[in-house]
Amino acid sequence: MKKLLLLLSTIILISCGENKVSTKKIEKENNFEGFYDRIGTIQYVKGVAVDTVFYKDIKDSEGKIPRQVKAYVDGKFCWISNDPTPKTAKDNGIKMPWKSGAGGYGSYNYSASTNYSPMNEYMTNMIGNGLMWGPSFEQRGAVRDSILKNNSFKWEFTSTFDGNIYNHKWLQPDSVTTIYSELNKKIESSAEQTILDGVWKHIANVRYVNNIPVDTIGLPDGLDDHKLYHKGNVMVNYDFTLAKEGDQNFGGAGLIGKFTYKDGVLTEFFEMGTGNWTPPDTKVWSDGQSADIDMIDNDTFIQINRYATEDNGDGTFTFVEAKKEKNGLLHVRVK
Repeated sequence: MKKLLLLLSTIILISCGENKVSTKKIEKENNFEGFYDRIGTIQYVKGVAVDTVFYKDIKDSEGKIPRQVKAYVDGKFCWISNDPTPKTAKDNGIKMPWKSGAGGYGSYNYSASTNYSPMNEYMTNMIGNGLMWGPSFEQRGAVRDSILKNNSFKWEFTSTFDGNIYNHKWLQPDSVTTIYSELNKKIESSAEQTILDGVWKHIANVRYVNNIPVDTIGLPDGLDDHKLYHKGNVMVNYDFTLAKEGDQNFGGAGLIGKFTYKDGVLTEFFEMGTGNWTPPDTKVWSDGQSADIDMIDNDTFIQINRYATEDNGDGTFTFVEAKKEKNGLLHVRVK
């Protein structure tokens, strides 16, 4: 056990020292932080709003209503979407990382206001079809390449927030007369704040045999696994930064859902997911997966899963009940 604690302490010190992007601390009082559903797109011509398209009124090329969820918690942001594979990629025979969807994670700064004010996002992780983003089809992947080279990619917006609706315009040169904004609505939640609320990074796995920790193993090089909890909502961004096209884990994975935490038991109910995991549209996901939480301190916990995963051999997994052996996920709070 002493060996285990020493390993944990070493890993925690290393992880807490990592800070890819220094960002301005978001003021708690502005009520901006939370989870948002994108509800539509606004088109502006010469600064005047001329059209609004609401997500609920459209369907994508696969017949699904599009969904994009974005989270802002403790100066970090995370998002996930279910957008289908772009037609350009299909027409040109380009193999995309995912069948649908994309996502990202990073830091942000924004002083919320009902008037348009500057907002910057510094994306440090990309998942899904976002790996193919670039200024043109021929330059696909340029955004991802920039992140790997410079540790982040900066997005610039001008945004408004009225306490419920958040709208951000993409910043464009003055010569561009037609621009678009993303219209988002805060996801209402009556859940109380818990000690888990915040941003966490999974840095190691702890192996348990008969509920006794016997070994601690760090995550593979290049794997960034972040999780955001906020008032009953949870989002996961799982990015294999070193994976190449053709690798099983290329594109990573993402999840969005709800969670409860009571008497040391965490239960997560994922309602949308995409990437290299089984989509959470099956009973095993919607019923929730539970784990026992060992809070080492306010900034460190181990999630001891009551379930295990069986590899299906195609990048997806099936969940089964964990018995003699259990896996614990060591997390540290991202500050």
